[in-house]
Amino acid sequence: MSTMTRAQLAALPATVDIPTAARALSIGRTLAYQLASFPCVCCASAPATAWSPAARTGSWPPLA
Repeated sequence: MSTMTRAQLAALPATVDIPTAARALSIGRTLAYQLASFPCVCCASAPATAWSPAARTGSWPPLA
């Protein structure tokens, strides 16, 4: 797995798929998928997925 340059990191959109996030963080895909299955810290109930408020609005913290 190759690492990303600062320019590549800066060019990423607000949301990315898990393999791209793994590459950006310089971690393996398996670990990235394991981390993605953990509950969301802000709501402590649901995993942070494409259906989370932050992903829908593209902002953090999520808009109420």
